[in-house]
Amino acid sequence: MKFINKTVIVCFVILGLFCLVFFGCVKQNSPGSPGEASTATPVNNFTKTITPTSSISPTFSITKTITVTPTITLTSTITDTFTQTPTSTVTPTFTATSTALTIGASIDGFDTGSGWDITYDVSVNDAGGNAITNAAVTVKNITHPWQYTVTYNPSTSTYNIEDTAGTTLQYTSGDVYEIDVYANGVNYTAQAAAPGNGSLSADCNTVSWQYDGNNDSLEVDNPSSAAVLARSDPGLDFNTDISSVYTDTGDYSIYLWLVNSYNGVYAGSSAASYIWVEYDVGWDVTN
Repeated sequence: MKFINKTVIVCFVILGLFCLVFFGCVKQNSPGSPGEASTATPVNNFTKTITPTSSISPTFSITKTITVTPTITLTSTITDTFTQTPTSTVTPTFTATSTALTIGASIDGFDTGSGWDITYDVSVNDAGGNAITNAAVTVKNITHPWQYTVTYNPSTSTYNIEDTAGTTLQYTSGDVYEIDVYANGVNYTAQAAAPGNGSLSADCNTVSWQYDGNNDSLEVDNPSSAAVLARSDPGLDFNTDISSVYTDTGDYSIYLWLVNSYNGVYAGSSAASYIWVEYDVGWDVTN
């Protein structure tokens, strides 16, 4: 409405100016007096100056709504480098605290040809190598149930007994024997089969045996006590020909040792523990 009012006012101003000019011109061109002829020269030079009395400055108001949905992608690479400089040097000191026992047990059966010479020997030592004298040691025959308790022998520092007549102790080739040791509240057990039943052929040329061991040896000495044949496992045969050894006249000695030995046995004991079951037999041959 303010814009329309200003326009109307301008129009009226222009119209008023126009009327003033128009009527002024008419009056100037009219005769001086009635009946007289006009001698005036018409003048037609008009100068019009229009000065606007108002200024229009439009006002605009613009409201914009912008919605932006950002998409952000982050990529990072982290490289860590650590440098450590030790500030001290430590030399560790170890103190042995193991209480594991070392048990060494042997069952030895010597076949004399007319009987047996049998020895049981069991050592029981602590981690420092000191003999334990109050252990309970038992030798058992598992195949044909039988057992014998071996007592501590101060002269050998082991649990030791020998039966030269073969009437108290037992060695049976082919049977399984067990060593039981009870010490410091712990029971230790190990088993091994008894090898044996060795024989020499009637012609003295072949040595044989029925029950093999895992650590066997055979030796033949000539009349000068020099070994002319010496063989051992692995590869020692059940039936070994020795006929080639008789090259001299005199007495030859033949020795056969059949052994089953196992190390690191007795669960809970040290790795040095073992069981050893040995059969020994020998023959003298005169050539």
